Amino acid sequence: MSISVFSQSRTKDMSVLKAFLDENKAGTFLEDATLELSTTAVENDTLTITLGDSQLKLAATASGNYNDIEYTGSNMTVSFKGNDGYGGSYPYISKLMFCKNGIVFEYMRRNTGDSAYGTEHIIYPVAVTVDSAGNLAMIYWGINGLSVANAYTSNIYYAVTYSSISVSAVTVIPQNSAQFTSLAPIVANTSDNAVSLPYAYAAVHQQVAGLGLTKVVMDGTYYITNGLWYIKDE
Repeated sequence: MSISVFSQSRTKDMSVLKAFLDENKAGTFLEDATLELSTTAVENDTLTITLGDSQLKLAATASGNYNDIEYTGSNMTVSFKGNDGYGGSYPYISKLMFCKNGIVFEYMRRNTGDSAYGTEHIIYPVAVTVDSAGNLAMIYWGINGLSVANAYTSNIYYAVTYSSISVSAVTVIPQNSAQFTSLAPIVANTSDNAVSLPYAYAAVHQQVAGLGLTKVVMDGTYYITNGLWYIKDE
C-alpha cells in the first residue's frame, strides 16, 4: 500500500503540489513522469504532467479566461473550465489522494460575491490513472468541454486516454451505505481496442456513506476513492 494524502488552502501556486507529487511518485505510475511548473496568468499557476506520449495540464487561474484542465492525446485534446461565469473566484486543487496507480482530487472554487451562490464552495472531482499502454488517462465529472457547475450533483462522467477518438457521457448513480460494494470497469473509447483502464472503476453500490476522499480495502486490495470512482492500489 502506497497511499498519500495532500490538502491545501486556496492558492494559485502549484509548486507545493508539485513538490508533494515529486516526493511520493517513486514506485507509482508517475515514477517516470516529468512534472513541470509554468505560468499561465501568474507565476507557477500551472502544473504539466507528461508521461510517455500523453500530457495533462492543471491550472489554478481565472476560469473565465483560461482552461483549468487540458489533456492532450494522439487524436484529440480535452479541455474545460470550472464554473465559468460563477463569481470570478479562481479554482484550485484543494484535496488529493495518491496511490500506486492513480490520483483522485478535487478542484474547488469559492464563488465569493456571486448572488446565486454567495460564498458556497463548488467542487468538481477528477481522477488520473494510467492505461494499459502506459499513458495517462483522465476521468472527469460534469459537462464535456464546457463549464462545470457543481459537478458532484451531476451523474455524468467522461473518460479519456491517449488513444481516445471520442469521449462519451456515462451515467452512474452509486447506491451509498450498501451491504456490499460493486464496481464497474471504466472504459474509454479508443482507436485501439487493446487499450484499457485496468485500475479504474465506477461505483455502482458502495459501503461508504457517500462523497469524500478515502481509502477502502476489499478482499485484501486497497483502493482510493472519492465516492464516485475507485482506483486500485496494487
